[in-house]
Amino acid sequence: QQEQAAQSQSEADADAASGSVVAAQGPAPEKEPVALSDEAVLTRALARADFAYPQVRRGDVVIAHTGYSLRYDEAHEQARWVAYRLTAARLKKPVKRTDDFAPDPRVPTGSATPGDYARSGYDRGHLVPSKDRSDTEENNDATFLMTNVIPQSAACNRGAWEKFERYCRDLAFDGKEVYLAAGPHAAGGVAADGTRKLTIGRNAPFVTVPAAVWKVALVVDRGANPTKSTRTIAVWMPNDDTVKEDDWASY
Repeated sequence: QQEQAAQSQSEADADAASGSVVAAQGPAPEKEPVALSDEAVLTRALARADFAYPQVRRGDVVIAHTGYSLRYDEAHEQARWVAYRLTAARLKKPVKRTDDFAPDPRVPTGSATPGDYARSGYDRGHLVPSKDRSDTEENNDATFLMTNVIPQSAACNRGAWEKFERYCRDLAFDGKEVYLAAGPHAAGGVAADGTRKLTIGRNAPFVTVPAAVWKVALVVDRGANPTKSTRTIAVWMPNDDTVKEDDWASY
């Protein structure tokens, strides 16, 4: 029981590292709230250059949610990227998915809302999949915040993109630690009716419809740091109806 408790605490510390931009490569401190646009936090993140995160520039808006972090892009009403760590421990006790999409209260200017997606022709596509944070209700609920959502074509969201998400979970079940980053790119995705839209939403500021979506997975042996030979997988998929159902590797 002591060994199990120690392992659980180790997992919690490591996940805190993937929920805060201040994480270093070693054991993380206790998770603490991170203030929006906190200059001190960004300075520490810039200095440490943690491998778990995409590039952070001074002045970026970085939000640390339970179980993942994101860089928010106010101009597009969505995340520029999300980053998190995936292990088998976060998948073994699945909680019931609520589908309770909600505005992100951490964005003082106001994030996108579920209403922005109504009758838009796009799925509310997760960047951090609900299933990747299915160990607790708190972690799962955080994946339904609108800053973790992008307008995504059904073919992409439910096809090869979802198959790649599933493949990453299989790697975690096999004992790997998978460090993931994902985000949108450019503007102009294709809706269900075949039209290409740049934005959606009822009122300004509008939500940008990305032209493509990307995800990078760093596959690390449990407890190890990456090296030059560490396996890295990157996918780049168009946000339209041409995405193949199963063949994520072709992207």
